[in-house]
Amino acid sequence: MWIPAIFFGLFLWFLYSVGSPNFWPIIKVIGVIAGIFFGLGLLGALAAGKQKTPEEEEKESQEKAGQEAERQVKHLLQGAFDPKWLLHSALLVFHKSTREEYSRELDHIYVGNNRLFVVETKYKAGTVNAWADAEYWQVNSSGHMRNALHQAKKACKVLSEELNIALELFIPVVAIYSEKGTQVVNGPSNVVTAKDVAPLIALIDSESSDAKFNRGEVLDKLRRFISSDRIDVRRHIERAQSAKDNRERRQVITNISLPDAPKEETAVAGQQDGQGS
Repeated sequence: MWIPAIFFGLFLWFLYSVGSPNFWPIIKVIGVIAGIFFGLGLLGALAAGKQKTPEEEEKESQEKAGQEAERQVKHLLQGAFDPKWLLHSALLVFHKSTREEYSRELDHIYVGNNRLFVVETKYKAGTVNAWADAEYWQVNSSGHMRNALHQAKKACKVLSEELNIALELFIPVVAIYSEKGTQVVNGPSNVVTAKDVAPLIALIDSESSDAKFNRGEVLDKLRRFISSDRIDVRRHIERAQSAKDNRERRQVITNISLPDAPKEETAVAGQQDGQGS
Protein backbone atom coordinates (compact mmCIF):
# COMPACT_ATOMS: atom_id res chain seq x y z
CA MET A 1 0.00 0.00 0.00
CA TRP A 2 2.82 2.39 0.86
CA ILE A 3 4.78 1.99 -2.40
CA PRO A 4 1.92 2.88 -4.82
CA ALA A 5 1.02 5.86 -2.60
CA ILE A 6 4.62 7.15 -2.68
CA PHE A 7 4.85 6.86 -6.45
CA PHE A 8 1.47 8.54 -6.88
CA GLY A 9 2.60 11.39 -4.62
CA LEU A 10 5.81 11.82 -6.63
CA PHE A 11 3.74 11.86 -9.82
CA LEU A 12 1.53 14.64 -8.48
CA TRP A 13 4.59 16.60 -7.35
CA PHE A 14 6.07 16.25 -10.84
CA LEU A 15 2.90 17.55 -12.50
CA TYR A 16 2.75 20.40 -10.01
CA SER A 17 6.37 21.33 -10.73
CA VAL A 18 6.40 21.21 -14.54
CA GLY A 19 2.76 21.71 -15.40
CA SER A 20 0.97 24.89 -16.29
CA PRO A 21 -0.30 27.00 -13.38
CA ASN A 22 -3.76 26.56 -14.87
CA PHE A 23 -3.68 22.90 -13.88
CA TRP A 24 -2.46 23.43 -10.32
CA PRO A 25 -5.95 23.69 -8.73
CA ILE A 26 -6.98 20.46 -10.47
CA ILE A 27 -3.83 18.71 -9.27
CA LYS A 28 -4.49 19.91 -5.73
CA VAL A 29 -8.06 18.53 -5.82
CA ILE A 30 -6.81 15.17 -7.14
CA GLY A 31 -4.18 15.08 -4.39
CA VAL A 32 -6.74 15.79 -1.66
CA ILE A 33 -9.11 13.10 -2.94
CA ALA A 34 -6.27 10.58 -3.25
CA GLY A 35 -5.09 11.44 0.25
CA ILE A 36 -8.57 10.86 1.68
CA PHE A 37 -8.90 7.46 0.01
CA PHE A 38 -5.39 6.49 1.06
CA GLY A 39 -6.07 7.52 4.65
CA LEU A 40 -9.32 5.54 4.77
CA GLY A 41 -7.56 2.51 3.32
CA LEU A 42 -4.77 2.77 5.86
CA LEU A 43 -7.22 3.05 8.75
CA GLY A 44 -9.12 0.04 7.45
CA ALA A 45 -5.93 -2.01 7.23
CA LEU A 46 -4.91 -1.05 10.76
CA ALA A 47 -8.36 -1.88 12.12
CA ALA A 48 -8.30 -5.27 10.39
CA GLY A 49 -4.87 -5.97 11.83
CA LYS A 50 -6.02 -5.16 15.37
CA GLN A 51 -9.28 -7.10 15.18
CA LYS A 52 -9.40 -9.74 17.93
CA THR A 53 -10.57 -13.31 17.60
CA PRO A 54 -13.51 -14.48 19.74
CA GLU A 55 -11.05 -16.43 21.91
CA GLU A 56 -8.90 -13.33 22.46
CA GLU A 57 -11.95 -11.24 23.31
CA GLU A 58 -13.15 -13.88 25.80
CA LYS A 59 -9.71 -14.07 27.43
CA GLU A 60 -9.51 -10.28 27.68
CA SER A 61 -13.01 -10.13 29.18
CA GLN A 62 -12.09 -12.75 31.81
CA GLU A 63 -8.89 -10.91 32.70
CA LYS A 64 -10.77 -7.64 33.19
CA ALA A 65 -13.39 -9.37 35.33
CA GLY A 66 -10.67 -10.97 37.46
CA GLN A 67 -8.93 -7.63 37.93
CA GLU A 68 -12.20 -6.02 38.97
CA ALA A 69 -12.77 -8.78 41.53
CA GLU A 70 -9.29 -8.21 42.97
CA ARG A 71 -9.92 -4.45 43.19
CA GLN A 72 -13.18 -4.98 45.04
CA VAL A 73 -11.68 -7.41 47.56
CA LYS A 74 -8.67 -5.14 48.06
CA HIS A 75 -11.02 -2.27 48.85
CA LEU A 76 -12.97 -4.40 51.34
CA LEU A 77 -9.83 -5.67 53.09
CA GLN A 78 -8.26 -2.22 53.34
CA GLY A 79 -11.49 -0.90 54.80
CA ALA A 80 -11.47 -3.55 57.52
CA PHE A 81 -7.76 -3.92 58.38
CA ASP A 82 -4.66 -1.77 58.65
CA PRO A 83 -3.24 -1.62 55.08
CA LYS A 84 0.24 -1.86 56.63
CA TRP A 85 -0.30 -5.61 57.09
CA LEU A 86 -1.79 -6.25 53.67
CA LEU A 87 -0.13 -7.23 50.39
CA HIS A 88 -1.99 -7.28 47.08
CA SER A 89 -1.25 -8.76 43.65
CA ALA A 90 2.16 -9.92 44.83
CA LEU A 91 4.50 -11.95 42.63
CA LEU A 92 6.81 -13.91 44.92
CA VAL A 93 9.95 -15.41 43.38
CA PHE A 94 11.77 -18.12 45.33
CA HIS A 95 15.36 -19.34 44.79
CA LYS A 96 15.83 -16.66 42.16
CA SER A 97 18.45 -17.23 39.44
CA THR A 98 18.91 -20.89 40.39
CA ARG A 99 17.71 -24.14 38.84
CA GLU A 100 15.16 -24.39 41.64
CA GLU A 101 13.61 -20.99 40.87
CA TYR A 102 9.82 -20.90 40.98
CA SER A 103 7.17 -18.29 41.66
CA ARG A 104 3.68 -17.77 43.02
CA GLU A 105 1.32 -14.89 42.30
CA LEU A 106 -0.94 -14.20 45.27
CA ASP A 107 -4.01 -11.97 45.12
CA HIS A 108 -4.01 -10.89 48.78
CA ILE A 109 -2.03 -11.66 51.92
CA TYR A 110 -3.01 -10.46 55.36
CA VAL A 111 -0.54 -10.80 58.22
CA GLY A 112 -2.94 -10.98 61.12
CA ASN A 113 -2.38 -10.98 64.85
CA ASN A 114 -2.73 -14.75 65.20
CA ARG A 115 -2.92 -16.12 61.66
CA LEU A 116 -1.60 -15.54 58.15
CA PHE A 117 -4.34 -15.33 55.52
CA VAL A 118 -3.86 -16.14 51.85
CA VAL A 119 -6.86 -14.90 49.89
CA GLU A 120 -7.54 -16.16 46.38
CA THR A 121 -10.07 -14.00 44.51
CA LYS A 122 -12.34 -15.22 41.72
CA TYR A 123 -14.99 -13.58 39.57
CA LYS A 124 -18.13 -15.68 39.14
CA ALA A 125 -21.79 -14.76 38.96
CA GLY A 126 -24.61 -16.94 40.21
CA THR A 127 -24.47 -20.03 42.43
CA VAL A 128 -21.12 -21.70 43.06
CA ASN A 129 -21.08 -25.24 44.47
CA ALA A 130 -17.73 -25.08 46.26
CA TRP A 131 -17.13 -28.70 47.20
CA ALA A 132 -13.93 -28.81 49.26
CA ASP A 133 -12.29 -31.86 47.65
CA ALA A 134 -13.66 -31.67 44.10
CA GLU A 135 -11.32 -30.83 41.24
CA TYR A 136 -13.94 -28.52 39.74
CA TRP A 137 -16.76 -26.46 41.21
CA GLN A 138 -20.11 -26.26 39.52
CA VAL A 139 -21.29 -22.76 38.61
CA ASN A 140 -25.05 -22.41 38.12
CA SER A 141 -26.53 -25.39 36.26
CA SER A 142 -23.95 -26.01 33.54
CA GLY A 143 -20.79 -23.98 34.16
CA HIS A 144 -17.71 -24.93 36.11
CA MET A 145 -14.45 -23.53 37.49
CA ARG A 146 -11.31 -25.03 38.95
CA ASN A 147 -11.32 -25.55 42.71
CA ALA A 148 -9.74 -22.27 43.88
CA LEU A 149 -9.34 -23.58 47.42
CA HIS A 150 -6.74 -26.07 46.18
CA GLN A 151 -4.80 -23.14 44.75
CA ALA A 152 -4.94 -21.22 48.04
CA LYS A 153 -3.89 -24.31 50.02
CA LYS A 154 -0.87 -24.86 47.79
CA ALA A 155 0.14 -21.23 48.31
CA CYS A 156 -0.09 -21.69 52.08
CA LYS A 157 2.19 -24.72 51.93
CA VAL A 158 4.73 -22.83 49.82
CA LEU A 159 4.79 -19.88 52.22
CA SER A 160 5.05 -22.17 55.21
CA GLU A 161 8.14 -23.86 53.75
CA GLU A 162 9.85 -20.75 52.42
CA LEU A 163 9.16 -18.59 55.48
CA ASN A 164 9.78 -21.44 57.91
CA ILE A 165 6.47 -20.83 59.68
CA ALA A 166 4.15 -23.55 60.97
CA LEU A 167 1.53 -24.51 58.40
CA GLU A 168 -1.18 -24.44 61.06
CA LEU A 169 -0.85 -20.64 61.17
CA PHE A 170 -1.89 -20.23 57.54
CA ILE A 171 -5.54 -19.92 56.57
CA PRO A 172 -6.50 -20.30 52.88
CA VAL A 173 -9.51 -18.20 51.89
CA VAL A 174 -11.41 -17.93 48.62
CA ALA A 175 -13.42 -14.78 47.94
CA ILE A 176 -15.82 -14.85 44.99
CA TYR A 177 -17.14 -11.60 43.53
CA SER A 178 -19.55 -10.45 40.86
CA GLU A 179 -21.51 -7.24 40.61
CA LYS A 180 -24.39 -9.41 39.37
CA GLY A 181 -24.47 -11.30 42.67
CA THR A 182 -22.87 -14.53 43.89
CA GLN A 183 -24.00 -17.30 46.22
CA VAL A 184 -21.66 -19.96 47.62
CA VAL A 185 -23.22 -23.30 48.59
CA ASN A 186 -21.98 -26.75 49.65
CA GLY A 187 -18.58 -25.39 50.57
CA PRO A 188 -16.39 -24.98 53.66
CA SER A 189 -16.64 -21.78 55.67
CA ASN A 190 -13.45 -20.33 54.18
CA VAL A 191 -15.01 -20.08 50.71
CA VAL A 192 -17.19 -16.97 50.77
CA THR A 193 -18.54 -14.11 48.72
CA ALA A 194 -16.43 -10.96 48.62
CA LYS A 195 -18.62 -9.07 51.08
CA ASP A 196 -18.08 -11.78 53.71
CA VAL A 197 -14.31 -12.10 53.41
CA ALA A 198 -13.32 -9.39 55.93
CA PRO A 199 -15.75 -10.55 58.68
CA LEU A 200 -14.54 -14.13 58.20
CA ILE A 201 -10.88 -13.17 58.55
CA ALA A 202 -11.61 -11.02 61.61
CA LEU A 203 -13.48 -13.90 63.26
CA ILE A 204 -10.71 -16.45 62.64
CA ASP A 205 -7.95 -14.05 63.66
CA SER A 206 -9.68 -13.34 66.96
CA GLU A 207 -8.93 -16.90 68.05
CA SER A 208 -5.53 -17.16 69.71
CA SER A 209 -3.02 -19.81 68.70
CA ASP A 210 -0.34 -21.73 70.57
CA ALA A 211 2.12 -21.03 67.76
CA LYS A 212 3.29 -17.44 67.59
CA PHE A 213 5.04 -15.22 65.03
CA ASN A 214 6.36 -11.70 64.76
CA ARG A 215 4.18 -9.73 62.32
CA GLY A 216 6.92 -7.32 61.31
CA GLU A 217 9.45 -10.07 60.64
CA VAL A 218 6.95 -12.04 58.56
CA LEU A 219 6.09 -8.98 56.49
CA ASP A 220 9.78 -8.24 55.89
CA LYS A 221 10.39 -11.82 54.76
CA LEU A 222 7.47 -11.66 52.34
CA ARG A 223 8.66 -8.39 50.84
CA ARG A 224 12.11 -9.83 50.17
CA PHE A 225 10.53 -12.36 47.82
CA ILE A 226 8.26 -9.89 46.00
CA SER A 227 9.38 -8.88 42.52
CA SER A 228 8.05 -6.54 39.85
CA ASP A 229 10.96 -7.15 37.47
CA ARG A 230 9.73 -7.67 33.90
CA ILE A 231 11.95 -10.71 33.40
CA ASP A 232 10.55 -12.34 36.53
CA VAL A 233 7.02 -11.57 35.36
CA ARG A 234 7.73 -13.08 31.93
CA ARG A 235 9.23 -16.22 33.46
CA HIS A 236 6.27 -16.57 35.79
CA ILE A 237 3.82 -16.32 32.87
CA GLU A 238 5.80 -18.92 30.93
CA ARG A 239 5.80 -21.31 33.90
CA ALA A 240 2.08 -20.77 34.46
CA GLN A 241 1.32 -21.44 30.78
CA SER A 242 3.46 -24.58 30.84
CA ALA A 243 1.63 -25.83 33.94
CA LYS A 244 -1.72 -25.14 32.26
CA ASP A 245 -0.66 -27.05 29.14
CA ASN A 246 0.44 -30.01 31.28
CA ARG A 247 -2.91 -30.04 33.10
CA GLU A 248 -4.78 -30.07 29.81
CA ARG A 249 -2.63 -32.91 28.46
CA ARG A 250 -3.21 -34.96 31.61
CA GLN A 251 -6.94 -34.28 31.35
CA VAL A 252 -6.98 -35.59 27.77
CA ILE A 253 -5.16 -38.77 28.79
CA THR A 254 -7.39 -39.27 31.84
CA ASN A 255 -10.53 -38.97 29.70
CA ILE A 256 -9.48 -41.60 27.15
CA SER A 257 -12.13 -44.30 26.75
CA LEU A 258 -10.47 -47.73 26.38
CA PRO A 259 -12.03 -50.98 25.11
CA ASP A 260 -13.29 -53.35 27.74
CA ALA A 261 -11.09 -56.34 28.51
CA PRO A 262 -12.49 -59.56 26.97
CA LYS A 263 -14.18 -62.02 29.27
CA GLU A 264 -12.18 -65.14 30.13
CA GLU A 265 -14.38 -67.62 28.27
CA THR A 266 -14.40 -65.43 25.16
CA ALA A 267 -10.64 -65.25 25.17
CA VAL A 268 -10.34 -69.06 25.55
CA ALA A 269 -12.80 -69.63 22.73
CA GLY A 270 -10.82 -67.30 20.50
CA GLN A 271 -7.61 -69.23 21.22
CA GLN A 272 -9.28 -72.55 20.37
CA ASP A 273 -10.57 -71.13 17.08
CA GLY A 274 -7.08 -70.01 16.24
CA GLN A 275 -5.61 -73.49 16.97
CA GLY A 276 -8.17 -75.22 14.81
CA SER A 277 -7.57 -73.09 11.71
